[in-house]
Amino acid sequence: MGDRLGRVVLLGATGHTGGIVLQQLLGHEVPIVLVGRSGAALHRLVEERPDVRVVVGDVTDDHCLAGLLSETDVVVSTVGPFSALGTKVVRAVVNAGAAYLDSTGEPGFIKQLYEQYSEAVNGAVVVPAFGYDYVLGAAAAASILDSRDAARSIRIGYFLTDESGRPIRVWDLSTATTPATRASLVGAIGRPSFVYRRSREAFGLVAEPAGRRLMRFGGDGGRDLRAVSVGGSEHFALPEAFPRLDAVDVGLGWLNGLTVPAHMSARLLWNAQLDRGPVRAGLVKALGGAVAMSRSGPSSGVQSMVIAECEDAAGRLVGRTVWRGTEPYLFTARMLAWGALSLMNVRPAPGVQGGLRAFGIEDLIRGVRAAGIAPVAA
Repeated sequence: MGDRLGRVVLLGATGHTGGIVLQQLLGHEVPIVLVGRSGAALHRLVEERPDVRVVVGDVTDDHCLAGLLSETDVVVSTVGPFSALGTKVVRAVVNAGAAYLDSTGEPGFIKQLYEQYSEAVNGAVVVPAFGYDYVLGAAAAASILDSRDAARSIRIGYFLTDESGRPIRVWDLSTATTPATRASLVGAIGRPSFVYRRSREAFGLVAEPAGRRLMRFGGDGGRDLRAVSVGGSEHFALPEAFPRLDAVDVGLGWLNGLTVPAHMSARLLWNAQLDRGPVRAGLVKALGGAVAMSRSGPSSGVQSMVIAECEDAAGRLVGRTVWRGTEPYLFTARMLAWGALSLMNVRPAPGVQGGLRAFGIEDLIRGVRAAGIAPVAA
């Protein structure tokens, strides 16, 4: 390691989640560097903190981070879409031998990082998807898998609820999520994705489009909750931590009443006989209108909920847990800040990895609880 004290280098501080990450970090005595295209906007965020350094630059420029980063730095990125804007950032981190955390929820980007940096590269530590999606599901799943040796498969469902624990209505997505989140969610339906099946393919993955399967989880009062299948970081992180697993499935249940239409749309889009361009445009327009693609952002009164259920080799349910707590963006910001501060003190073995491997099961669960989400009665 270098001689000087490391820094937290934050990308995306002018955005919703990045701004919350910054506020979390400012409460700690840690050197902070903000990087972004608008120097004026960044300076306004820290006008009372002259100790925070501002660097003006475009993260898609190869030279932006190349001369800035050191092996002692921790880069935190909330700048998406990551498939378009994150590749050069991670390359700069790896070249510097630094550490990296991000808030991505994009299956393709997660898979790309594992494929490119699964081996230790220059001492760098790369931990993608370290927010509501998908570190929360990994922690919840690990909390039951750690004590159930018979478990061979795990399914994880992500939901949004009101303060009473009831799933929010689909039209409430316009005030529960940001426009970028809604656009990403709808646009992902039918796109290439993956599941974990201990296959002979790389990382045991099997290719399938997002939304291809309709998943069911036990809800309150005997009412099933539905979710559409998606690729997540759990497909990598859980087999890392629990090699006995034969299957890992992840689902998003945010769409509530539109979950079944989204699932049917994914099946249509994957039909090779269809001209996917016009069909996709029409379906995305219909789904987009239904979830109110307004410019409004998240409001109070929304809570995160994740359900994890594991089964044995015979398909019998052997474990279930429900975690609930603070809204996704605040949780994500708290986790990114917690992860950055942890990596400033202790570095795990290098390479791309999930949060379970990077921080250990017990410490990660403690971090999730501290960020505001904890198990409730299953």
